[in-house]
Amino acid sequence: MSRDSEDTNVTTSYAPFGVRADIVAAHQRVWKHLAQAGRWLTGAQRVAIMAEARAAAGCALCSQRKAAASPYMVDGQHDGDGELHESWRDAIHRVATDPGRLSKRVFDDVCAAGGNDALYIELLAVTIFTVSIDVFCRTIGAAPLALPTPQAGTPTRERPSPLTDIGAWIDVVVVDSPLGKQLYPPLPHVANVVRALTLAPAAARYQQLLGNVQYIPEALIGSTAEGGRAISRTQMELLASRVSTLNQCFY
Repeated sequence: MSRDSEDTNVTTSYAPFGVRADIVAAHQRVWKHLAQAGRWLTGAQRVAIMAEARAAAGCALCSQRKAAASPYMVDGQHDGDGELHESWRDAIHRVATDPGRLSKRVFDDVCAAGGNDALYIELLAVTIFTVSIDVFCRTIGAAPLALPTPQAGTPTRERPSPLTDIGAWIDVVVVDSPLGKQLYPPLPHVANVVRALTLAPAAARYQQLLGNVQYIPEALIGSTAEGGRAISRTQMELLASRVSTLNQCFY
């Protein structure tokens, strides 16, 4: 489907399915955010990333690699429009279809193609937000949302600070710093998954927004509280554990 033939309005798209109002509002905000210029990518580049993330679901090369003992055993070209550098496209497709076998080589290839660690995080965030909302639509039986129209704007290319090395491929914002206090929930321990996108602070905020509505509010993560959802917390954790096992994400 083209952008013109799909419904860009989240409220209209979700209305027949009785989706909770907070999810509707969050998805609307995220979809709008993805079309805007970030710190390292233009709005046009970000929407191109969204298109690649969506194309990955039906990509023949991704399917072949998924079935192989190692994704590097299979060469070829990814399905998609090819607007982005091939290493960027490869990273997007791998994140979207085979995240359990990501290697530092993917990160290094993005950086070698004119990127850096912060740009990689922004690319990663746009990809996972697109996949998350696309999967939500598919799960409830709604058509995928139309890709938004890219918005004008110039990336600021500003790195947040202060940063710290936690043994990952990228640095993250220090928890007890002024920026960290804005980004992180007031919990005794801030998990690395919450810290992962902080090289792109706006992405970290939207990650928490989606987590709050699609999972449970961040303040309840360290407890056994139910969270006011349609299924119990035990059922939620069972589903999360099963999906994480299938995706090899070590939940």
